[in-house]
Amino acid sequence: VTKWTPSDQEFDFLLALIPEAPERDAVTRYKQVDDRKRALVSRLLIRRCASLCLNLDQLASIKVARTKGRKPFLKHATKPDDRLNFNVNVSHEGRYVVLAAEPWCLCGIDVAAPRDTKLDSLKQ
Repeated sequence: VTKWTPSDQEFDFLLALIPEAPERDAVTRYKQVDDRKRALVSRLLIRRCASLCLNLDQLASIKVARTKGRKPFLKHATKPDDRLNFNVNVSHEGRYVVLAAEPWCLCGIDVAAPRDTKLDSLKQ
């Protein structure tokens, strides 16, 4: 994500694919450009994953809401009988945006970008 350099028009186009104003606002609230890109990609990944896993044709029809703990869930989605508990989660930090999805069980994911270690500092 850090190497991706979208134009303002491209970023705005992709942001407009997210129908929920609170989700768009959460993306633009980030001060750093890389943080905004990670937030945008994570929200688009949720929609694309739901589209593929649940056979939903229109990204705009996929409504995402958040629990009090900020975990995303699909709101008003029609789910196939074998995926009624479809669950998704995303995490982003550093160069990474990751997604976990599960048709039957709750799932979660958390990513932490590697930081300089004492050993790395000693090498310098």
